[in-house]
Amino acid sequence: MRKLVSLLFLVSAGCARTNQEDAAADADTGEPQAPTWQDETGLKRVVSEGYGDRVALSCKVRGQPRPELIWLKDGMPISDDHYTGLVRFRNNQQTLVLRELVSDLVGNYTCKATNSYGTIFHNMVVEALEHAIYAPKILEKPRNQTLVEGMDAYFT
Repeated sequence: MRKLVSLLFLVSAGCARTNQEDAAADADTGEPQAPTWQDETGLKRVVSEGYGDRVALSCKVRGQPRPELIWLKDGMPISDDHYTGLVRFRNNQQTLVLRELVSDLVGNYTCKATNSYGTIFHNMVVEALEHAIYAPKILEKPRNQTLVEGMDAYFT
């Protein structure tokens, strides 16, 4: 009866809600709901960063019951054991942090959200930019300098 009264109120007040607002309201009231993305515009398809950079991949999802989120790299589940020290999870697995981008972490990533009412996937590609780090090149052999402590040395 309570739901019927609420529904009648929404109709009689002339309020229109979007699908996202409906989904959020259903999740708040405990109504069963298949997984949905909280912010589809924030889902990245390609992430390009320099080697050594920190990379955060995010898949914010909602649903009732709360969806289980699993991250895959190149089709294989990501575990802390396999990538010890290289990755970590935040926000109930909704964010995957690559602590330092190395060649082993470049590839195709998938976040998979599942509950008893459905499953959704989002794929992203993580690329590493080669030009971000260069080894120094010595173009000219340095000359010996004799200095007294506290003096500045100049290399040209």
